[in-house]
Amino acid sequence: MEISTEDRTRQQVPPMDSKILFPMNTRIHAIPFWVASALRRKNASFADLLDYTKVSQILSQNDMASVEMFHHVANETLNCVGFDKYERIFNEFFHTDQVSEESRNATQQLRNRYSLNSEFREDMVSRLYSEEANSSSDVAISRNDPECGFEVIALRDQAICVVLYNSVCKHRYSVDLAYKVLRAIVKQLYVYEHASAVHQSYVYGLYLRTLRLTQSVAA
Repeated sequence: MEISTEDRTRQQVPPMDSKILFPMNTRIHAIPFWVASALRRKNASFADLLDYTKVSQILSQNDMASVEMFHHVANETLNCVGFDKYERIFNEFFHTDQVSEESRNATQQLRNRYSLNSEFREDMVSRLYSEEANSSSDVAISRNDPECGFEVIALRDQAICVVLYNSVCKHRYSVDLAYKVLRAIVKQLYVYEHASAVHQSYVYGLYLRTLRLTQSVAA
């Protein structure tokens, strides 16, 4: 669904009031290209990411850690407008299928383990931004990167997944990149949510801010 010029000018950036921060049910996640590559190599569905029990049998321990921790790196990559503590595009993964006490504990243990591991986070950053992919699987998928550096995939259960590719290294902290990602996300939100809920969301507010920045640069 195209976002009209009329909508852009009519809608105002919503205040970052905690009462309207989460008017939507849609969750927005991010994964790195090496996780997307692993899923595709094994002919798995991206929707399997919502099932902790299933995806933990498909991905390696390191890839599972990337699924749980990558939202920090992705939010930092798109932070061109100075996010405050509430303004985060991407959420940590919430696994909606077969949520047992065992899977919840396993998820929390994984997050606790890697949240304190600065080397793991630095490795994710290095791998994402490296101009030369550091493994054969990275090379295979990097050759076919979308030029824009990202891909938006609709999962199910009102969840959206954004894949960031190695080519995003050319656009790090770019207003244009943030604008294009947010525009693609907003288009998908219109599929899942009522327009009024989308327009009240902080994601839409960030979209309008980046739109205005791109327009001021072009002027």
